[in-house]
Amino acid sequence: MAAERVSGVLLSSGMLKLVGTDSVAHTPKSRIFLNGDPTGVVYRLAWDNGMVPYFHLPAFFEKYGRKEPQQQTHIPATFARGHAEKTFWEVLAMDPAYLQRFLKGMSVIEGRSPAAGIYDFGWLVEKAKQESDRTVFVDVGGGKGHALLAIHGEFPDLPLDRMVLQDRPESIQAVEAAGDPSLAKVQKVSMDFHTDQPTKGAMVYFVRRCLHNYSDTIVVNILRVLAEAMAADSHLLIQEDVKSMPPDPDNAVLDFLMMTYGGKERTLQCWEDVLGKAGLKLVGVSQGSGPWASLSVIDCVKA
Repeated sequence: MAAERVSGVLLSSGMLKLVGTDSVAHTPKSRIFLNGDPTGVVYRLAWDNGMVPYFHLPAFFEKYGRKEPQQQTHIPATFARGHAEKTFWEVLAMDPAYLQRFLKGMSVIEGRSPAAGIYDFGWLVEKAKQESDRTVFVDVGGGKGHALLAIHGEFPDLPLDRMVLQDRPESIQAVEAAGDPSLAKVQKVSMDFHTDQPTKGAMVYFVRRCLHNYSDTIVVNILRVLAEAMAADSHLLIQEDVKSMPPDPDNAVLDFLMMTYGGKERTLQCWEDVLGKAGLKLVGVSQGSGPWASLSVIDCVKA
């Protein structure tokens, strides 16, 4: 019987256990896929956004050629679901259950990845004291604001009322509806970082784990939009993995996954290349430690 043969694989790996001679039961391994367990949520995200597009990669490359996608449409993730002409977010919007799985999975992943503890914002604390009428910190694409709050927790003298949380309109609406008191003083601004940066001349623009979602062509445009909004003394801080060559296993797997979105993990040379094309220059790199050794903060100013 088909059911017996499928369950046999799960029994042999210890995912399920045999009860009697013809029944199966859950084990701790299988229970992670129940009731929103964080590890199970991440595995499901890997299936949705990794394994499903991977299966279609031969057909994708046959149609578009063996080259990196450069646009938000016609990428493996949307091609695999029969809507190559749409963006990834448009495909997500077509399937509310898929959208919720994606958002939960990303929330778990981002929650496990440190936002603070890599870069020293001490200089920004002092600069904020010297210039009391200027926006201090803009978290571009900051989601629910956990990175902004983590950085403020490490540097509590940064003025929350001069910090800005920016994201897509639906994300900002969700933050405002949640009413988190820790974000009450933070300015919340809707934006599209592909077309405009509404907050001009801030001391720091902070972009965390957003740019690896996009191709070099799109990233150069995003960076150019930010550069145009920056003052002469503004800093752009990009928190992303910096890929080594040869890459470490985790970074290589992540890079392969990001290809399905049309994105990529970048070496330092690649970062310098896209920054230069956007009118920016790299002035320093702060690296994480331990399991986050490749996670870095890339410090940039206007060229």
